[in-house]
Amino acid sequence: MRGQRISPLLSRTVLGAVLAGMILATGCVFEPRTPSDPSEVAVDWLPPTEAENVLFNMKAGIDVEYSTNYSNSLHPDFTFVQSFGNVEEAAPGYFDDWGAERELAALDRLFNQAISLRVEWNFDPNEDLTESGYEAIAELTNYQLFVTRPPGSEVVYEGYAKLVMKYDIESKQWQLYRWDESENGSYQSWGRLRADLQIP
Repeated sequence: MRGQRISPLLSRTVLGAVLAGMILATGCVFEPRTPSDPSEVAVDWLPPTEAENVLFNMKAGIDVEYSTNYSNSLHPDFTFVQSFGNVEEAAPGYFDDWGAERELAALDRLFNQAISLRVEWNFDPNEDLTESGYEAIAELTNYQLFVTRPPGSEVVYEGYAKLVMKYDIESKQWQLYRWDESENGSYQSWGRLRADLQIP
């Protein structure tokens, strides 16, 4: 009917709906959450001016699941050499061309699967490290990687490995050049874990 007044309640309802529509249209109801800055992760890092510092940095990164420590420790031409037992367990050709890219992909997949990780190199730089010119070899007689997955079961990957590190003259830093498990006789080795992760 012409001249009929709109009730105050209806007026407030219409006004509220209009205002809500304006807010939604401008996208101001919820602020998007800012992702955590990787630089804020509490992780130790030693300048790799000494070969043993490479192992320290890798362990520190794995223990807190921070891949930057690990990636910064790898030489661009990094390679993994598997044991004969690992080759038998993996698909044919699986370990061919295993370089830095696949190594980091394996680490990321492990981080996504695990509840917690812990590395023990069981390494004494005074006894287990030899340097010659721009190359250093860390002989790990029994490294251990403790992996806890849901619902809380722990698996230990362990064995023998030679970690070969190269010294870069320009940066004056050491990097991991080759992880060699060719002499590893352990069935449950880190190489076996690499195979189980099924990295393309």
